[in-house]
Amino acid sequence: MKVQHRMMKTAIAAFGLLLASAAQATTSCVDSAHAPLEGQSNVPLPTGFEPCDTGALIAKGDTNIWRCKVQPGFEDKVGATYLVVIEQGGRIVATERDDMEQGPLDALRWYEVDFDRDGAHEHVIARRVMETPAHAIQQWRVSIHSADWSKVITSFDGVEDFGPDAIFRDSPDEGCLILQTRYEALPGEGEQLALKGSLWAIVDDEPVALAEEPEPRVLDAAFIAERQQAPYPDDYMRTPFRWLYGRDHEAEQAATSPQDEAAAKLLGAVRGYVLLGEACREPLGNDLANAFAINARAALERLGGDAAAAQVFVKEASEVAAYNCAGEGPCWRKYFDMPDATDAQGFAACATAAAQAQEDFSTIMVTAMTMGSSQER
Repeated sequence: MKVQHRMMKTAIAAFGLLLASAAQATTSCVDSAHAPLEGQSNVPLPTGFEPCDTGALIAKGDTNIWRCKVQPGFEDKVGATYLVVIEQGGRIVATERDDMEQGPLDALRWYEVDFDRDGAHEHVIARRVMETPAHAIQQWRVSIHSADWSKVITSFDGVEDFGPDAIFRDSPDEGCLILQTRYEALPGEGEQLALKGSLWAIVDDEPVALAEEPEPRVLDAAFIAERQQAPYPDDYMRTPFRWLYGRDHEAEQAATSPQDEAAAKLLGAVRGYVLLGEACREPLGNDLANAFAINARAALERLGGDAAAAQVFVKEASEVAAYNCAGEGPCWRKYFDMPDATDAQGFAACATAAAQAQEDFSTIMVTAMTMGSSQER
């Protein structure tokens, strides 16, 4: 399916929630989560395990999980620069290849998940490999081990922006799924990316790919702003389920209505609109850059009927945009991920994006006002 451009798709999807009866609820499948304790990044491994000396440790009951750097001379023997080592009952029961390009060893998480609802927990081991310079995308290696640790059921390399909300089920009686996410370049869109996801189930200790997939989400201005402002479970985790499905788990039990959710997404689009204006301030000039914020404030005032609230919201969005654009060099280079582009190319990119954003934002507002009027009737 062709991915639509800019904010339009996100906005129309948000307003579509106004017409839906309710969002389908999902449930988190993470029955327990474990991370290395503070100060446990250099714990000695079991005596006699030669490939590694020390590592980051997760300990629970009689199970210890280390992430360790392989000592010189052992890389070729184990086929890795880092290892995940599982010890149970005083015996090493499994090792798995690991690699890390940057970051601390304790960027390691262990989730216990009953994928097939048979009463026994499979084990999800996630470890961060690196963070990309552009957009601070977190890259992970995520593996699923059988309940007795005897088998690596599957291992996903290059999972991007992983988080525990990627493990879920549609009802308490169904099996659990895991969402594998990655960013892919869009054809014909220059350097623009979209977050895509594929769904996997575990059946009889085997991975099963599902045909259904969430709709990809373009990494446009609204999504960039949401990524920068969203609260994360910790310093490394992200919320891929929320980003692709537009809601959290237990959505029906929450007090948030579809109307509230749609309004939140509209405000996210407004933040993205303001951010684009700030990012293109240098090539397009102050008058046009300021017009983004002025138009956004007028639109919100027209929709909500509260001039003071609209002014406060846009002021805060403008301050966040200015903070994100602080630093050396023009902001458009960071925004469009064009570090080596010329000023002329920057002007062209900003002019094109501004024209498209203006058209999309006008459509968003017309749609919102039309739906608001129809609801009043």
